[in-house]
Amino acid sequence: MESPNQPHSARWSQLKEELRQQQARFDREVQQDLDRYTQQGGRIFCGKGCQNCCTLTVNASLSEALRVTEALPESQPQLEDYILQLRQVLPEAADLKHYLKLQRSRLGACPFLDDAGSCTVYQVRPFACRALLSTRPADWCGVDFSTLTALDKQLFLSSLDPSVVDFPTQYLATPRETGQQLEGAAVT
Repeated sequence: MESPNQPHSARWSQLKEELRQQQARFDREVQQDLDRYTQQGGRIFCGKGCQNCCTLTVNASLSEALRVTEALPESQPQLEDYILQLRQVLPEAADLKHYLKLQRSRLGACPFLDDAGSCTVYQVRPFACRALLSTRPADWCGVDFSTLTALDKQLFLSSLDPSVVDFPTQYLATPRETGQQLEGAAVT
């Protein structure tokens, strides 16, 4: 990266290009992981419009968030509504766990989904979204585990392969780990 005196637009252009390259490299590596996993008999249940993971809270670095904002259409009424609802929910959250529950139950799905449940910013989505690849049917991505019985939790956990998933979740581990590292690097 060039000096801090470099004009903001030139620095931002460089950051965007670096992020674009990282995301493209990440996508290629994930595809290789998926190919290996499926060749070994594994299955990924993610698909266009499944959207249950889109009710999870997503971390994004500043450069990722700025890249997403550039991909948005001029008017984003659903995003504005989401922000207004978020402002109402935040003061009610006693802690992170409570916020996550409120976010999912009251705010619902990501404001970037279209009416068909497809991501409108898919090409520029953050690493946190790119890294969620479910080894279980999409319904599991939307389950509130605090509502499951002890037996249901035990059955779910025992169905996971800890050598493949980011235990205790059903998401492939390698993309999640790599995505978190890249997200951290994108912050700097």
